[in-house]
Amino acid sequence: MSLVALVVGAAVVRVWAHLGQRRPLFRRLLFGAIALLGLLACVAGVALWAGLGSQFIQNQRSVALAFAGVGLGLLLPLMPWVRRALAWVTPIDPASVLDTVGLSAAFAFIGLSVGITTALSPDTTLQPVTLSELVAQSAAFVVVAFVLVGLGIERGWHETIERLGFRPLSLRGVGNALALIALLFVASGLAGALTQALQPELTQQVGQRMVELTGPVSSLPGAVVLGISAGVGEEILFRGAIQPRFGIWLTSLLFTMAHVQYAFSFLLLGVFALSLILGWERKRYGTLACILTHAGYDLIAVLLQSVVR
Repeated sequence: MSLVALVVGAAVVRVWAHLGQRRPLFRRLLFGAIALLGLLACVAGVALWAGLGSQFIQNQRSVALAFAGVGLGLLLPLMPWVRRALAWVTPIDPASVLDTVGLSAAFAFIGLSVGITTALSPDTTLQPVTLSELVAQSAAFVVVAFVLVGLGIERGWHETIERLGFRPLSLRGVGNALALIALLFVASGLAGALTQALQPELTQQVGQRMVELTGPVSSLPGAVVLGISAGVGEEILFRGAIQPRFGIWLTSLLFTMAHVQYAFSFLLLGVFALSLILGWERKRYGTLACILTHAGYDLIAVLLQSVVR
C-alpha cells in the first residue's frame, strides 16, 4: 500500500508541478500546499519536543526531530535565496517549479531519515525483507523514475529513455562496470575498517541488523533477486532520474540517507563514497553500467555475508 501511495503521490505532484510551470494559479496553490504541510510538520515537531503526547509516543525526541526535519525540508526550498545558493553547486534551475518541488521532497526525505536514524538503538530490530517486497519496491522505484522525468507529460518514450541515461553498453563498458565492483568493495572496506576502529560498538549492531534484514535472501537465488532489484530500482531512480537534475553530490546524499540501517556510522560515509563512484559511472558510461555494477556488488556482498555469518 505504501508503494502504491508513493507512485500515485509522485504522479499527482509531477502533473501539478507541470501545470504550475505554465499557470501561476497552479504554482501558487502547489507552493501554498507545500508551505502549509511544512508549517504543520514544524509545529508538530516543536510540540513533541516540548513533551506533548509523551505518554503515547516512544522515542519522542526522535519523532520530534523527524517532524521538524520534514517541515524545514519542505519549507527551505520555497525560499528563492536557498535555490539560488544551491544552483551554485548543483544543476538545478532556481526558477523551475519542478526543481523547487523536487528539492522540497528531497530535503523533507533527508529530515525524515535523520529522525529515523536517531531513533535506532542497540535493541532496534528490522523486519526481514522478502523477495516479493524487493521486486515490488524495485518496480515502484522504476515507475516513479519514469513519472519524475515526465513520461506522458513532457516526454515521449524515446525521450524518456534517453533522459534516464539508457544508452548501449559495449563489451568494454561491461568490463569497466564489472571492474568498478572491486572499487566499491575497496570503498566499503575502508568504511568498515574505520567503523571497526573508531565505532566498535556500532559494528556489531549494524552487522546484526543486516543479518536480520537480509536473512530471507541470503541464498544464491535470493542474492540474485536482491542484486537485480536494488541495481535496477535504485539506479534508475537515483542515477537515472534524480542525478541529472540535482547533480552527483546531492543525489549521493539522498542515496546515503536511504540506508538508515547503517545508523550514524562511518559505514554511511562508505555508502556516500559508493554513490559518488556510481554517479561518476552514470556520467561516463550510462545508467545500464550503474545497474550492472550495483547489482554485482550487492549480489557478492550478500553471499559473502551469508558465508561469514
